[in-house]
Amino acid sequence: MRKHLWATVLVAAASALAVGLAAVPVAAAGKTWTVTPGGSFVTSTPGTSSTLTDASTFAHFACDAQGILKVGAALTNPLAHITVLNDAKSGTPQITCAGHGLTFTLTFNRFPMGMKAVQYNATAGKVTGEIDNIDATIAAATGAPACAAIVDGTASGAGDGSARFEYLNSSGLVQSFGGGSHPLHAYAVTGCNAVIRTGDALTYKGSFTIKSSPGGVVNTITSP
Repeated sequence: MRKHLWATVLVAAASALAVGLAAVPVAAAGKTWTVTPGGSFVTSTPGTSSTLTDASTFAHFACDAQGILKVGAALTNPLAHITVLNDAKSGTPQITCAGHGLTFTLTFNRFPMGMKAVQYNATAGKVTGEIDNIDATIAAATGAPACAAIVDGTASGAGDGSARFEYLNSSGLVQSFGGGSHPLHAYAVTGCNAVIRTGDALTYKGSFTIKSSPGGVVNTITSP
């Protein structure tokens, strides 16, 4: 499984997304999780653009991101770690977002971000969970209108922002949503055409498909 976080968090439009998952049981929140076959995975096709949304003003910003997931050494949650999030086009750590007359970069400040499994629906073949440790900085792109802000969970600098995700065993599709234990908010906002405001709740949504490389095999994540 792997990035958009947010965007997710979170994670996102990815043209090249590498993922590492262990083909072993993982104990988490009173449950045992099994990932097969594990190993290295990448996006099979370019993902859709991720979207940053202000829940109060309903302003939407399209963002292009790509990332890298690696499995943790311990057999506990998180199942995987997001270790890199870059712009899908430039490859730089500053992810470009645009909308409502604004163009700004979104830079994630804390790595790794963990992907924790929470619930398994055997009938749907779906795993739901949470991406944590989300903390990002918004800065206006060169020549764009002024816009600066901190994206975090309970407070600016807390580094505890979170976003929910779903993973489908049938397709390898990962989708990230808003919410989580510490939903994202905007802090210390200046400018931004008043469409992002201090204290506003934010969501970072996106989807992408990951398959093994080589082989094109989809990871299966289950829990008894």
